[in-house]
Amino acid sequence: MKIVVLERNSVGLDVSVEGIRQLGEVVEYANTTGVDVKERIRDAEIIVANKAPLSGEVLKEAKEVKLICEFATGYDNVDLEYCKSRGIKVANVVNYSTDAVAQHTFALCLYVLEKLHHYDRYVKSGEYAAQERFSNFDIPYTELAGKTWGIVGMGKAIELVYENFDEYNKKLTDLRDYYISQVEQRIPYIKLNGHRAKRLPGNANISFRFVEGEALLLNLDMKGICASSGSACTSGSLDPSHVLIAIGLSKEIAYSSLRTTFGTDNTKEDIDFLVNALVEVVERLRNMSPEYKEFINNNK
Repeated sequence: MKIVVLERNSVGLDVSVEGIRQLGEVVEYANTTGVDVKERIRDAEIIVANKAPLSGEVLKEAKEVKLICEFATGYDNVDLEYCKSRGIKVANVVNYSTDAVAQHTFALCLYVLEKLHHYDRYVKSGEYAAQERFSNFDIPYTELAGKTWGIVGMGKAIELVYENFDEYNKKLTDLRDYYISQVEQRIPYIKLNGHRAKRLPGNANISFRFVEGEALLLNLDMKGICASSGSACTSGSLDPSHVLIAIGLSKEIAYSSLRTTFGTDNTKEDIDFLVNALVEVVERLRNMSPEYKEFINNNK
């Protein structure tokens, strides 16, 4: 059985994956980007991945694959519908990173309690060495001794969420659907990314052809509108969303995407304000695009 590990280094070199070798012939890659996936999995029976995009377009070339194993919990890099149609099983890691998450909460607690950001900057800036006194405690910090660790009000918060769960979901779904319908009616050459209904209630991802997502964000920001382009976990990257690439979108369409998320405080009037801003901004940016002008001229 041939097992292809696409992103061995994504779990850290301090974590052993040698147990996989007991299951068959293993081909291991430190990292794999989207352009290399198709060739590397061509004759694989089992694929072990993390974020490498495994779209239907890529997987159809892997005639022998029977199982995809994720090095993490999410499946957003895998075309689950395609896998289902071919009977390819997809599995993730059970109890992934639970100890590390618990440890991370302690790290964050200590970081906040000890005011480490402030004092780290204070020393590195040279202010500490330049001061006349030996010690400086201008921002007091707290000791953990004698304190109880816990989240105050967490149980009540969860209780309130479930009390209003159906109402909450309906409101966000209605806002999302109204937003999508308004964009489709008022702005041409757009594409709704993902399933129309099988998505998070407050989430919409739409690509606006002939417009770069980054330019769209900057113009919306000047109008006081916060949105994002790309996937949530790579908001600082200029690369197109690996999720959109994984579901078969071209880089051009992925680059032109806008991801919006609505909350309980949003209203229908907020959606109208957003859509009006999009109509104006998209039209202005398209009028600056040579590709758009060429497209219009060719389709008169």
